[in-house]
Amino acid sequence: MLCKLSLKNIRRSIRDYSVYFITLVLGIAIFYIFNAINTQASFLVVSTVTADILRLLSEVITGLSVFIAFVLGALIVYASRFLMKRRSREFALYMTLGMRKSSIAGILGMESLIIGLVSLAAGLVLGIILSQIMSTVVAQLFEANMTEFVFTFSREACLKTILYFAVIMAVVVLSDMILVGKSRLIRLMQTGSRAEKVRMKNPVVCVLVFAVGTAILVVAYRMVTQSLSSIFVAPQVILIPIAMGAVATFLIFWSLSGLLLGIISRFKTVYWKGLNSFTFRQLSGRVNTMVISITIICLMLFLTISIMTAAFSMRDSLNKNIRELTPVDIQFDKTLATAETEKLYLDDSMFVGPDGKGKNIPKEQLQKELHQDVLETFSDKGLDLSSFLEEYVSVYIYQTDAFDLSAALGDVRQKLVTDHPSVQIYNNHDIMTVGDYNRIAELYGREPVTLGENEYLILCDYEPMIPFWKEVLEKETVYQIFGHELHPAALDPVYGFVRLSSIHENTGLVIVSDDVVDPAYRAKNLLAANYAAQDEAVRRETEGKIIELTRQVNADCLITTVIGYNTRIDIRDTSVSLGAVVTFLGLYLGFVFLISGAAILALKALSDSIDSKNRYHMLRQIGAEDKEIDRSLLRQQMVLFLMPLVLAGIHTIFGLRFSQLILEQMGTGIQTVSLLITILILLLIYGIYFFITYRSSRKIIKETV
Repeated sequence: MLCKLSLKNIRRSIRDYSVYFITLVLGIAIFYIFNAINTQASFLVVSTVTADILRLLSEVITGLSVFIAFVLGALIVYASRFLMKRRSREFALYMTLGMRKSSIAGILGMESLIIGLVSLAAGLVLGIILSQIMSTVVAQLFEANMTEFVFTFSREACLKTILYFAVIMAVVVLSDMILVGKSRLIRLMQTGSRAEKVRMKNPVVCVLVFAVGTAILVVAYRMVTQSLSSIFVAPQVILIPIAMGAVATFLIFWSLSGLLLGIISRFKTVYWKGLNSFTFRQLSGRVNTMVISITIICLMLFLTISIMTAAFSMRDSLNKNIRELTPVDIQFDKTLATAETEKLYLDDSMFVGPDGKGKNIPKEQLQKELHQDVLETFSDKGLDLSSFLEEYVSVYIYQTDAFDLSAALGDVRQKLVTDHPSVQIYNNHDIMTVGDYNRIAELYGREPVTLGENEYLILCDYEPMIPFWKEVLEKETVYQIFGHELHPAALDPVYGFVRLSSIHENTGLVIVSDDVVDPAYRAKNLLAANYAAQDEAVRRETEGKIIELTRQVNADCLITTVIGYNTRIDIRDTSVSLGAVVTFLGLYLGFVFLISGAAILALKALSDSIDSKNRYHMLRQIGAEDKEIDRSLLRQQMVLFLMPLVLAGIHTIFGLRFSQLILEQMGTGIQTVSLLITILILLLIYGIYFFITYRSSRKIIKETV
């Protein structure tokens, strides 16, 4: 009997369940899709690095899914309360006819179970279908080979989704039973018929609160864009402007409910035109009762835009950097001994073993290794590295204790220390000859540079440091290097780099004429090269052999001489995988926050429509046309949905500014395309909820009171 009645109620109230049903289906589908990533990636042909990161991603998503389950669970419980309120008078009729509360709770529980099972089935089907598309996305993000693509079904993700959903629905049913148990007949009968009072707030108080909220917001924005100009700050300092922004958002929405009606009512021709007076009073009342909800929704939308934009931007920036910053296949880096450091390497006290006894170090061999370049070191071990290479360039970096970053920056160093306290300004600064730079620039496909007599250039591609170098050059700072007095050859730093990397990290390299440097101060040898092999599989095989040979050389060398290496393949695999992980996590959190925010707003708007049915009924009784009433409702819904979105957009402008600062520290930045993609996704889902809310609200207000 209960099952039959529940099915009949569901068919009759199918529109009432639309927001609830869509939220359940989308939540289940998203939960399945992201938890099935490990299965989707199992058919991809990827490198060892990418496979390891995929496993890490799967573990992170598993942990994150617990948090997501809590968010979705709270959202579903909130949605079920709306349905309870929507059908209060129906339950009152059951109670009047003598039905016990336990039977009513049984009907509600049965309906929740039926809707839950249908939603679960629909969500899983949608998730399985979309996960096949996600497989393509996974392959694209990780730049994997899809030759072995097959239709995939993740049994693990399916079971996990069912388990989490079962727990959530159990909580929903329990919550509904508690609500029914606490309900009273008189209150159920009065739902939707009690006149809701629109309490007018004192306009002066509203203006003051709005001013205070705006002032707090301005201070928070200022802290984000100026005081927090570096990510090297304490976490509690970062949390302060976030907390201030949340408080300011609440104060602004609290004051808007009074300001909105107060300002519009002063424009008599507008206020008394058509149903405008009713529209604005109704809207003011809605905002007044939804301050906390709108604040939470605004912050959720802000997080959605910020997280998804930053995630997309980081991936796009890393992919762009790979193409730009890895112009050759491999680069070796060997530390050498300068005239100032050689005595430290040859000091016997550095070679005392764990037992306290000195090691027998052949100093002649050590001294030779301290000055050998990469190719000479390999050759000394009987290995011919050049046989694997098609073309290569060997260059040197020079250092001296008399020239560190502090000396290079001159009067600008204090500003750098203030803005970037983590920068070590007393480290020896890198120097390179113009001849060496032009040779490696030619290999990299970059433009050569020219220097006059007694001139220098600054090479830099790390965005936060460029303004400091520009200021140094504009002051025409004179350098004393190896006994030469050098003047700047240009008033702007040259954009460029010499080391392979996944990010822009060249904080500044001084380029001088070849006759300025002293060979005794060679601190590093860089060997940049391309493989002779052209086929990707053969290139990976060649790289594996070279790395193995490098490890052998390092093992045979004395403990102070180690050859480092960086390869385009390794950088690409790591960067692509990192970008993919960030993108997936950003999408996962972003979609959940977006759906939660839109659903809460939709349900709250529908709940208010139930409370206001009698108002719309009175409008019809006094002669208002349905077209005018629909237009009034549409305006209310539009303003209600736009308010949190607009303020979230303003928050995002400054939030992305801080994200930009963080990404700049990593050598990347916010991408306009990423922001546009995020906005399109947000408007699509947000628009769907708005459309459903308006249609459902219009149906509600047309019902007989």
